Order: sequence, then structure tokens, then C-alpha cells
Amino acid sequence: MMTGKNEVCFNELSLFPLCSDKAEVEKRMRRYAITLKELSSLWKIKKVRYHENMVNIPLTMDMTLQQYCEAHRHDPLATLLLSTFTMPQVDENDEIMLEQYCDTHVSVHKEGECVNSHGFNAAYCQSTFCIGFQSEAFWTACLFKIIIGSNEECREVEWACLSHPGHAECGEFRMWYEATLQTVVLQESEISYEDKIKSHLHLRNDHGKDLLEEHAKRLLRNQYVNGVVNSLPFNKKSKRYILQVKDDGIINIVLYWTDAGYGMAIQTTGRNIRETKLIAEILEKEYGNK
Repeated sequence: MMTGKNEVCFNELSLFPLCSDKAEVEKRMRRYAITLKELSSLWKIKKVRYHENMVNIPLTMDMTLQQYCEAHRHDPLATLLLSTFTMPQVDENDEIMLEQYCDTHVSVHKEGECVNSHGFNAAYCQSTFCIGFQSEAFWTACLFKIIIGSNEECREVEWACLSHPGHAECGEFRMWYEATLQTVVLQESEISYEDKIKSHLHLRNDHGKDLLEEHAKRLLRNQYVNGVVNSLPFNKKSKRYILQVKDDGIINIVLYWTDAGYGMAIQTTGRNIRETKLIAEILEKEYGNK
């Protein structure tokens, strides 16, 4: 069962090729709506995040998703599409998530090419999966190889996009979900506190270093912190402790209670974005107050 907001992201790549006629539209949309119904029933999905407004999502050269829903306004499946529709693909009120989405680039291995994908990017950053149309044979699978690019590093992982009602309960998807989105086992630091202080505490020798160093020495006692990478530029306007979370284990924090907004980048044991986000929550709870 899903946790959190129970939201998935629409795979905009699956729009193409567009439908050639109304019969194909009906077939494609019915499969999609039933898939969404299964996700709602089995996985408690409440919202699908889209990259565009319905009026800008094409189904054919002459029909949009908005027009389809208007023409089928008495169809329960169309009602489900409307009730679960939301945009944009990342919550704009979640500043940390929005920054993560903007700093990350995701592409899909598709027929020998790497194709940029907003939907997979949004799904990856928000620790959820994609839903899409079965517009061509490529999308009949439920797991796809994607390349995650962030902080000048790239790595390849498998990510899910469901496009058929049977995907919602297939063993392959459940195994992926349990291993990727459900199970989080944090790795503890193998560096002793003394070695962290001696060799892994790096701060610029400028104004506010004494306050940062005092806070850093507290942070380094945490079992999920390996060291302090460097000082950050002042963030006078910041009102939050966690400024940025990166999937390479780096967390940028700000002592928001200081007038100048002193901050530093810390290296945690996080091996991916989910682990690093969880560590950020732990650190904020334990150290995020004056």
C-alpha cells in the first residue's frame, strides 16, 4: 500500500505516437482509466500529477484529454480521470522537492536512445512511480532503465511505469516497489567521531566559523553523518534548517536562527535520494532548533 500523499506521476513520453482515430482513443483511454482504477483500489492512489493542463495534453492531432473528458462526462471512468487529475508534477509549495526536481535530470533508455522524461524525473524525486498510456509495444513492460543525472554524476536504475490493469498486481512490480520504495535501511557511518573531527570537518575561515564549528561537532556525533564538506554562502532569508537534499548523500543546512544565515554542506551515509531524505528528517528533528 502506498504511503504519504498517495500520488503518482504521468509519463508524458507515453502520449506518442498519438492515436490515429477515435476508435484508438477509446481503446487507449479505457485501458488507462481501468489501470488507474486498479491503482486506486489496490494501492490507494488518490492523485495523478501531470506535466500540463488537460487542454494541452493531446490524444490525437485534433483531440485533447480535456475534450475527451467533456465528451465522456457521464462515464464513471472519465469522472475518475477528472477527480484524480492534478498539476504540476511537483508540489510547488515543497521548496526542497522543487529544488531537487530542478537539479535532477532523468532520461529513459528507449530503443537505443536516452530520452529526457519529466514524468520519470518527478516520480523519482518524489519516491513514487509513473502511470502512462500503452501507446506502443515499448510500454507494455512495467519496469524501465532510467539514467539519473544530478551533481555532475550519473547512475542507472530501474523505475516503474504502469500502463496496463494487470501491472497493478503483478509480482514484478510488487517486488520492485518493496525493494525500491518501501524498504529503507540506513547505513551507519564507519568513521569514528575523533576521525570526523580531525579529518572530515572542513569550514572556511570566515565570519561565523565558530558558530558553524560548534554546530558541526554536534552533527558529527550522529551515526548517519560522515563529515562536513564546506561552508555555504550566507542565506539570510532562509527560514528552514534543511536547505537542500541531494541523492549523493549531501545535505545543505542553514542555521536559520543566526542573523547572517550561516550554513554548511554535510556528507551523510545516504546512498540515494530516499535514504538522504530520511536522514534529513532525522537531523532536522534532532538538531533543527536553536
